Amino acid sequence: FMFSGVIIVLVGLSFGASESDYEDVINELYSSDCDDSASSIADYEDIRDASSSSETVCRELLDAIRIRPSPDADLATAADLARRIGDQCIRGFFVFNDVDKVLQRYGGEPLPIHTIALIEKRGDVANILFDKGADVFVLDRFEKTPLQIATSHKQINAVQKIIEILNGHGTTRKQRELDHINKKGQTALHIAVKLQSIQMVTTLQNAGANPEIPVLNGNTALEMAIFEWRRRSLSEDAYAIIQRLRNEN
Repeated sequence: FMFSGVIIVLVGLSFGASESDYEDVINELYSSDCDDSASSIADYEDIRDASSSSETVCRELLDAIRIRPSPDADLATAADLARRIGDQCIRGFFVFNDVDKVLQRYGGEPLPIHTIALIEKRGDVANILFDKGADVFVLDRFEKTPLQIATSHKQINAVQKIIEILNGHGTTRKQRELDHINKKGQTALHIAVKLQSIQMVTTLQNAGANPEIPVLNGNTALEMAIFEWRRRSLSEDAYAIIQRLRNEN
């Protein structure tokens, strides 16, 4: 089923960063040199048409999420629709097949609505969906978690909500999620350091994210922070992140 460049597949199952920093992070996360041969989403055995009234609301929500509003536009529509959708929509996956600059990087990958909301910088909508039971553990084909996606798209409210949910899943599982390394070799904390967001770094570290975990290139989040400090001509903001990771403030 296609609408506004969207194919629906339903299955039964700010900060200190500049815009160039943000683009660097996004391009790195979704670059083609990442091994994406194995999708984290299982083969779809139960594919249904989107024809019920509930699924119509899903389509309306997706359209509302993807609108790039003017500064004085009403943002309440997507949030109101998110409160109305049913469980089947929350468990569904949606494939985008158009020229959208951000979603194009996903190459037609089926994604849940809350992931799409995070990609479109609608953490407020994603949080409503999380409250309704959206999965905080689902991985995309790059093995990125919702926590990493929320971090990379600078959605601090969603990061805080996900951490709140993780607090209810036991210490071991929470720690595993905080320190999960995706196929690009990054944890959520590495992404926050790359974005130079002291607020995001602080939030993740306060939740228990480990700054000493080496990723695929061998660097820890602390080592990356030192590199960014040197690269940015010893900036005060970059040094504040180093201090934060060293628990010096």
